[in-house]
Amino acid sequence: RAIGVRDKITTLCRSASSAVPQSCATNIVVSNHRVFLGKLFRSGGPTREDVEDWARSFEAVLRDKYGVLVFREFLRTEFSDENIRFWLICEDYRNKSGTRNMQREAFKIFNEFVAVQAAREVNLDSNTRLQTEKELESANRNTFDQCQRRIQSLMEKDSYRRFLRSDLYLTAMELSKLRECNVSNKHGRHSVIDFRGIKNAFTTAKHSSVPPSIIPSTINYADGSSSSMTNLNSKIVSTKINQK
Repeated sequence: RAIGVRDKITTLCRSASSAVPQSCATNIVVSNHRVFLGKLFRSGGPTREDVEDWARSFEAVLRDKYGVLVFREFLRTEFSDENIRFWLICEDYRNKSGTRNMQREAFKIFNEFVAVQAAREVNLDSNTRLQTEKELESANRNTFDQCQRRIQSLMEKDSYRRFLRSDLYLTAMELSKLRECNVSNKHGRHSVIDFRGIKNAFTTAKHSSVPPSIIPSTINYADGSSSSMTNLNSKIVSTKINQK
């Protein structure tokens, strides 16, 4: 039932977006990205090398806290940010220091993301779903490894490729280049960037190509919502998933 309501809302949102002229819809998305990237780069933001690394592999995105934030913002525009949220929660779950309350936490994650018709149900095959459910009674730090691998593979084959072609990614690259040009001394400190010129970065990004080869505790989005990343981002790279 919950998944049905969510699907209806998603359909309505997409229908509303398609009902307005394409130029208007594009302007809305660009405006939201502009606000997001402006805040991100004012707080520090990724370097040019960081952004270039994101194009080399999806794992590079997941290893970098800024990469995760920018990729998550992209998924929000595709109404699929539950995938990266689930991936991050699995990462956090695996890295918990103790096993106390681990089973209770495992059931909570399963019911929110894995169970059929879960509020934020992710796209998993039935075998993976059933196997994970069986392991809940003896939950340990590796309970969600298979689920996490499946979702990571799904994001890499699908959303990641579109991300690299998106205005969001290309503009992040332009802004990282802009900041690099504003290096003020040999210690690598940067002078203040005039973000009123961010519009020009978006214009330039549309004609760019993908390169060849103190983050805030809360990111506030243009729609008024916010996402706390303090606990999750500090643990993104502490443990890598064993690839099958």
